[in-house]
Amino acid sequence: MKSSGFTLIELVVVIVLLGILSVVAAPKFLNSQSDARIAALDGLLHSSIRQIP
Repeated sequence: MKSSGFTLIELVVVIVLLGILSVVAAPKFLNSQSDARIAALDGLLHSSIRQIP
């Protein structure tokens, strides 16, 4: 009789892999907000400079 399902080792491996991926990806997503602010301020600065006669 074959039982279907996951073993405890398989679940632990998947959880560890997800943890590693989140540690690698988290800094990229956390820095995206500051990058967006910098880009917005850069555009505002350039448009202000163009308006000076």
